[in-house]
Amino acid sequence: MIYLDNASTTKLNSEIKNEILKSLDCFYNPSASYGVAIETKNKIINAKKSICKALGASFNENLIITGSATEANNLALMGSLRKKFGQIIISEGEHPSVYNCALQLKSMGYEVNFVKLNQDGTVNINHFKELLKKETSLVSIMHVNNETGAINDIKLLRQITKEHWEDAMFHSDGVQAFGKIPVNLSELDVDYYSISAHKIGGPKGIGTLYCKNAKKLKPIIYGGGQEYGIRSGTENVSFILSFGKLCENLNQKNNYEYVIKLNKSFRKFFENKPNIIINSSNKSSPFILSLAFKGVRGE
Repeated sequence: MIYLDNASTTKLNSEIKNEILKSLDCFYNPSASYGVAIETKNKIINAKKSICKALGASFNENLIITGSATEANNLALMGSLRKKFGQIIISEGEHPSVYNCALQLKSMGYEVNFVKLNQDGTVNINHFKELLKKETSLVSIMHVNNETGAINDIKLLRQITKEHWEDAMFHSDGVQAFGKIPVNLSELDVDYYSISAHKIGGPKGIGTLYCKNAKKLKPIIYGGGQEYGIRSGTENVSFILSFGKLCENLNQKNNYEYVIKLNKSFRKFFENKPNIIINSSNKSSPFILSLAFKGVRGE
């Protein structure tokens, strides 16, 4: 079988698999106060530093470990809102973990507005500007679309948001961007950014939410106070350490150049073929190529 579903999930990297197996022996509870538990806690902190470095951000107790990017997206939306009736803006092309979360907030009384997309799948900037108003409390726009590969100009959208209303929080779902296209959170300057391990050769069941200021988040899971009191639950040590190792070993430049060649090869093969449409624009992420075949269901 030729596997072409890497936007959905990736094969576990063999080196990361070994890291998981090795770190399973590190079973101590990081919340405990005895020596090896404290050592485990320090290993987690070092893993978080590696993840932050790969994101182009400095670590300052601002990376929340979650069970998935879905949870990270929910935490960003549900945990950042203060005003009961503040306006929320998301794009029409968001992943269900953002889109359905926004619908839930709408049912709770929040005003939710959806930004229209351009033909290439990117956010329509003019419509985005029209929707912004003083009551805007949260904006959530994905960095790279998981179906078309369309890349949104997150830096520009964030600047427009803050210029219009400084207090508005800005979140981006970076799952299809991180480890693939260049990501530098120091430049993007977003308040929240979600990523996942299993999209880039890591294990399923772990994601993270970067927060510019974690103190502005309120928890959606309560318990023993782990993750700075924001996401309680005993830490999944082996997955956290493996995610840190994965970020240390990222060879993004080589991967990017290789995938660009693959993308061009695929495009060349499918171009001008009868009854085949290439949906992804040439400016999309090379890691995703959306095709439509006349008379054939997407499944």
